Amino acid sequence: MKTSSKHKMLREIVNEVFGVDIMDKSRKRNIVDARMVYAKILRDAGYSLTDIGGSIGKHHTTIISYLSEGEYMIPNIRQLHSNYHLCKDIFDGKTAGFDVSMPYSVLVDKIALAEKNLSELKEYKRWYEEKYGKQ
Repeated sequence: MKTSSKHKMLREIVNEVFGVDIMDKSRKRNIVDARMVYAKILRDAGYSLTDIGGSIGKHHTTIISYLSEGEYMIPNIRQLHSNYHLCKDIFDGKTAGFDVSMPYSVLVDKIALAEKNLSELKEYKRWYEEKYGKQ
């Protein structure tokens, strides 16, 4: 099976987010979780089980298992849920509400504004806690 550029792109995203190599033959939980996220994103994008499995050297029945486990695990395990959405957003061309094609200068400006807003919120929180105590 020839791996498409979409497969390669998602593989790189998942590897980076999870800090693993999904092509590794290991059955360690974090690597299996990363493969599960990879499989779910591609399946939701319309790829066949055989296509997904072939792209990471797994049988289509293994992909069925990943998808089945993922139905429960992804929504219920906070870190896995967070990593799934981060991978999906990056794969779909969005990160934290930003379009990845956004010019660098715009990104820098948005980050500066977010940091300023966070600083102001922390200041307000300190003031509130001093005045009313922690609730």
